[in-house]
Amino acid sequence: MITTTGQEPELKNPYTPPKALKNNIGDALDESNFGWLRETPATTSIEEMRSNFLQDGYVFIKNLLPRKEVLEVREECVKDSVTCSTYRHTDAAQLFRSP
Repeated sequence: MITTTGQEPELKNPYTPPKALKNNIGDALDESNFGWLRETPATTSIEEMRSNFLQDGYVFIKNLLPRKEVLEVREECVKDSVTCSTYRHTDAAQLFRSP
């Protein structure tokens, strides 16, 4: 049985990043470039989406594209990156494995 208090629980990020983020060759990364994406509902007006894009540099609409196709394209991008030595000592299949 599930009981609720009428309030949604606060969602926590399950991932705790390391203290110093570094790229694959050891250079420090600017931590201000990392964080959760702000989701835009598909019902949002084009004007508001345009405003969000100009403010954030992206518009994220969850489940807009078919998941299977997104994962296939992601895998191809990772394979290409590994081939180009962007990722060293990394199994391409492990980089973007779907949870």
